[in-house]
Amino acid sequence: MIIHKALYGACYHEKWADTMTKLGFFPSRSDPDVWMKDKGDHYEYVVVYVDDLLYVGKDAKQYWKDVLAMGYKLKGVGVPTYHLGATFERGDGPEKMMTWGAVRYIQKILDQYQKNFGEEVKNGRRIHAPLEPGEHPELDTTERCEDEEKANYMSMVGSLQRALTLGCIDIAAAVMTMSRFRDNPRKGHLARLKRIFSSQQHFKKSSIKFNVEMPDYHHYDKQWSQSAWTDFYGNGKGVYDDPKLPHVKGNLLN
Repeated sequence: MIIHKALYGACYHEKWADTMTKLGFFPSRSDPDVWMKDKGDHYEYVVVYVDDLLYVGKDAKQYWKDVLAMGYKLKGVGVPTYHLGATFERGDGPEKMMTWGAVRYIQKILDQYQKNFGEEVKNGRRIHAPLEPGEHPELDTTERCEDEEKANYMSMVGSLQRALTLGCIDIAAAVMTMSRFRDNPRKGHLARLKRIFSSQQHFKKSSIKFNVEMPDYHHYDKQWSQSAWTDFYGNGKGVYDDPKLPHVKGNLLN
């Protein structure tokens, strides 16, 4: 088989990189798929996942206009509400911050749970931690799971790992602990995994807030002063002395 035209992969990425460079963007040092553009008092960002784009800046209309002028077709352009499984909202309260959560994704995997097991996830209101305090699943001696249960176990672990990438950091330790047994889980391990799903039913609306203001550290104790840090780390130069790193911008607190 001869590839006539590559739609994704290296060729697409090379073309897109050339487009972003022509528009004045450069890849960030931490992730080549996070593009930046210096706008003086702030940066514009474009986050790329194959052909899904997320623009962060003050002039979205101009950016999309520039992309269209480069010969691309765009679909679903607008204020982000759902992107790659993540739910984006802007609060109506006094903070009015952008929030990033996984409420729609969590509901999706809870519905899948019901299809797999023929029952709803147990009410998680009384569950205040993904796993019981002091748990030792490595000491579990219950029967091994059947083949169908193994398949469900692996699928559930994958779903929870995806939830982790969407900001559900409260289940990180529990998911990593239970993922160790996915090759040959016991029924007790499956029960613990079901408990994690129950906890997510109660906390699915949890989200991460984006505060773009510069934090104020003046109220911290003097033990965390500059001299304390230099005493600890010495006078060696680190990555933050790299002249290619972008200068910090942001709104300073009063």
